[in-house]
Amino acid sequence: IGEMIGNIAHQWRQPLAIVNTSLAILKEKNRADMLTKDEIAQKLENMEKRLVYMSDTIEDFMSYYSPDKEKFWFSIDTAVEKALDIIDIESNERGVKLNLLLNDKYKIFGLMNEFIQVIVSILSNINDLIKINDLKNTTVTISLFKENGYILLTIADECGGVDEKNLSKIFDPYFTTKHKSMGTGLGLHIAKMIIEENMKGFLSVKNIYNDKNIKVGAEFIIKIKDED
Repeated sequence: IGEMIGNIAHQWRQPLAIVNTSLAILKEKNRADMLTKDEIAQKLENMEKRLVYMSDTIEDFMSYYSPDKEKFWFSIDTAVEKALDIIDIESNERGVKLNLLLNDKYKIFGLMNEFIQVIVSILSNINDLIKINDLKNTTVTISLFKENGYILLTIADECGGVDEKNLSKIFDPYFTTKHKSMGTGLGLHIAKMIIEENMKGFLSVKNIYNDKNIKVGAEFIIKIKDED
C-alpha cells in the first residue's frame, strides 16, 4: 500500500503542477481583467486532461494486482501522444525541442494506461533534470522501430547522462539523486515492473556519448516481443 501511495504521488506531481500553474494564470488575468473566452476554454481543457489522467491513475493502481485486468491491442504511437499530453515537455521557457520518430503501424498487447504511465515516468524524470540543471535548447528524441523480432521504443535526452555508479540502481525502489521535493524515486521502479512483469518486455537505460567520447545524455529503451 505504501509503495502504491508513493507512486501515485509521483505520477500526480507533474499534472498537479500544470493544473496549479493554469489556475494561477487564470486568477491573475482575471484580477487584471485580461481574460478572453478562448484562453479560458484552452486552460480549462488543459486542466481537464490532467484531471482525467489523475483519475485514471487511481483506477489503474487500485486494480494493479487484480488478475482479471482486461488487456487489449493498442497503438504505441497513441500511447506516446497521450503521455505527451500529460507531460507537455515542450511547453516551457527553456526551448526544449521534441524530435518524434514515430509511426502508427506498431501495436502491442496489454494495458494502455499502464504503458502511458511508463512513458510519463521517463519523461517526468527528464523534465526534472532539465529544470534542476536549467538546461536550454536541449532535444528529447522518441523513436519507434522494429529490430530482431522486437518492437523498440527509445527515449533519449541531452541532460548529461547518468553517473556510471548509478546506472545499475536507477530502477531500484526509492532510488533518486534529486531533492526530496522532486519526487519519491518510485516512478522508474514501477515503470520497470509494468514493462517486465505485466508486459513481459525489457526496460533499460544506457548513456549516450558523442564522437569525442563525451557523455551527452541517457537513452531509455523499452523492448517488447513483436507478436503481430
